[in-house]
Amino acid sequence: MSVIFQPCDCVYCVKHRFPLLWELEPGVAWFEIPKNGSFSVKEKYPKRILISGDAYSDQYSLDRDARCIVVLRDPVDRFLSMYRHYFMATGARFKAGARFMGRINLIGGDRLQSVIDNLHELSTAEEVHHFRPQCSFVDRVAHYRYQLIGMSGLSKLLGVDRLNTTDGASATISSDQVAQIKTIYRSDYEFFDEFNFSA
Repeated sequence: MSVIFQPCDCVYCVKHRFPLLWELEPGVAWFEIPKNGSFSVKEKYPKRILISGDAYSDQYSLDRDARCIVVLRDPVDRFLSMYRHYFMATGARFKAGARFMGRINLIGGDRLQSVIDNLHELSTAEEVHHFRPQCSFVDRVAHYRYQLIGMSGLSKLLGVDRLNTTDGASATISSDQVAQIKTIYRSDYEFFDEFNFSA
């Protein structure tokens, strides 16, 4: 099961162009990946400097020896986090998720399965960029000095002690749905394997 995600023309994507690389402090840069602690990192580093993401301006360059931190999480866990964020009543973007459910005429049934089956229908209204694979937010062309870390590494490496999380009940997920999500985000697992990373 492969998914071709629609383009996103939300306010953030119009202002910036992914992949976004920020310098957090001298010698330390960070790729912004939605739902991977990005809100908390930006809150911790309000004076960060955007290095790439606005037409790749040459006005500012990163030191050759700088570390480029890439925060990664298990793709199934990340998907469920987005699902809670958009499609459960306690989620911050539940209104957008509810409009989407109305648009695809989702009434009753297995909501999680309906979302999985209709990921290709997500659009700018839902800020679809959040649902794209993690590896799509990392610049693979520039050959930066990557440092891959899991969510638990945010505190130790970047001093981010508080993560913005969605409260509420967990979504019930079947083994078949886990397999579907792993297939959809196969490129993330391949990225993990390339760097010998385990989320």
